[in-house]
Amino acid sequence: MFNYLVEQQNLDMDFVISQVKNGTVSNCIDSELLNSVINLPSQTTYVCVDDLKKEIDQTFIDNVGNIGRNLKDIKHIHHLLECISNKKFNDLVILNDIIDSETKVVNNLYDIVDSRRIHNRFCDLFDLDGLRDAVEHRNRRLWGTLFQEGTNTILFSDNGVGKTQLCMMLANGLARGEKTIFDLEVEDSPSPRLVLYYDFEMSNQMLLKRCGFKELSDLENLTQEDITDRLPQFIRVDLHSMRSDLLKFGVDKDVLNESSKIRQLFTHIEWYLKNHEEYNIVTVVDNITSIYSRTEDNRSAQILMNDFNDLKQEYGSRITNLILAHTPKVNPEQQLRKEHLKGAKSLSDLADAVIGLKDSYQDKDLFYLKQVKCRLDGVEFGEDNVLIFKRTEDDNGAFSLVVKGTDREVAHIKTEEARKLEIEAANEDLYESITDAFNVSFNSLDEFPSHVAMDERSDYIFNASDISNIISEDSDAYFPERQITRALNANGLKYKGHRIKGGQSKKGYLLERLT
Repeated sequence: MFNYLVEQQNLDMDFVISQVKNGTVSNCIDSELLNSVINLPSQTTYVCVDDLKKEIDQTFIDNVGNIGRNLKDIKHIHHLLECISNKKFNDLVILNDIIDSETKVVNNLYDIVDSRRIHNRFCDLFDLDGLRDAVEHRNRRLWGTLFQEGTNTILFSDNGVGKTQLCMMLANGLARGEKTIFDLEVEDSPSPRLVLYYDFEMSNQMLLKRCGFKELSDLENLTQEDITDRLPQFIRVDLHSMRSDLLKFGVDKDVLNESSKIRQLFTHIEWYLKNHEEYNIVTVVDNITSIYSRTEDNRSAQILMNDFNDLKQEYGSRITNLILAHTPKVNPEQQLRKEHLKGAKSLSDLADAVIGLKDSYQDKDLFYLKQVKCRLDGVEFGEDNVLIFKRTEDDNGAFSLVVKGTDREVAHIKTEEARKLEIEAANEDLYESITDAFNVSFNSLDEFPSHVAMDERSDYIFNASDISNIISEDSDAYFPERQITRALNANGLKYKGHRIKGGQSKKGYLLERLT
């Protein structure tokens, strides 16, 4: 501050020090700046410059023992007066030290400036320190671009696709502090993460089974360390434990009895936020329809999402919510859209991100993940780049998922194109089987001695249905005549039919292979 006064105000260092010690610091301020506050329409504090000088002098006489504070206030007074002089009221950077100052002259000058400012401009909200803090506490990636801090994300799918298993593995990875989850980045955070998994569908026993503890034999030779490593490390909360927690937190029992389940959820989340300020908290709500039955009503859905957004507005990146929801049965020929999310339109409209899961048409153990909305980084895993998962079990028999890569969505849904490809593939397999069976069944036709006359080959005279029957006998499968004909033509197996001459008891064709 001494350098500031010496270099910018051209004052002698010894003079500045003596002025501070003597309490006559108003002499350090340019008289033109002092004069600029006189006769302003909003200025009622000072009648003349001398009154302002006296107040400044008195302020610093009272605080002569606190040179650091004196110098800070000198800077603020000069800053405020300069703003008034140039009439650039919105150019003032609102420092917390100015707002919180206990010095009357600083407060009065700030009131003058503030009354002339155009309020609520975003650019006025930050000084360098505030901007640095905001960037330091920016939204960090919890699971690549799919799930980020300080957001409300909805994940939906039909029953049995894999959303619970996916979210449990995601929650467990975050609780363990893993750096990647399913090969996607988890960014470091300035504070630890606390994961609350609100499980309103499964029991403890169901979860244990998912973790591979199905029989007593699964417990043999396990240490406590083994158990801790195999079980999820997030905080699991069900309806019963949530109610018990709220009573422990001091919520009145009668009030609790009158509260809805969804209100109890928000009260529980806020208690953790207020009492664990050192943590960034991630919640997984599995699933929202279990505790809130009015998601079909647009007004009710809007209120619900506004409550989640209020948490985000108040706590910023400290609270991140992953909300699981259902979808009605989706036509296997349709691509996933946010409109497939079961419930009112406000659910997807007011969410920051929406993710859908759907069974793959390629394999019963595959499903794919598709982003249908993402406000922060845009959609990375869209229809041309869906994320493919495979349902499996780990070495301990626990339910698990593995990523198989990415693919186009159309390759995993039953479109008209996919149906044609399926038919073509099935026909190729069928034709191959028919060809093999035909070759086995009719090899003997190529072995007729040349001296055997046609009318002597009565054992090898067949009508159309006989061909199918003979092939079927040899291959343990029935092939319709029309499929046999197409298969022979498709594989270039041409044959010649010889009508039998003479005798009416046998009619048909004798097949002769043509090479």
